[in-house]
Amino acid sequence: APQGEFNSYHPATSHFQHDTWESGKFVLAFNGVLSNTSPEVVQALYGNYYELACQMNDVQDQCIAIQEPLPWLSGGEVR
Repeated sequence: APQGEFNSYHPATSHFQHDTWESGKFVLAFNGVLSNTSPEVVQALYGNYYELACQMNDVQDQCIAIQEPLPWLSGGEVR
């Protein structure tokens, strides 16, 4: 399988090249995201990817709630 399927990158680091992560790809690599964004953005990405993985694997009942690291986006709610 192509490396891009198993090690694709967030748009903050991929510059929208062939290795940019999109829904349906297996793994999202976070290499370089912290250098190009902030700790809060990295935490939000980890949380979103975790929630997506829980949904895709139908194990939401086994997943923990994620605290919103950017509360101004959701009114401070726990997702």
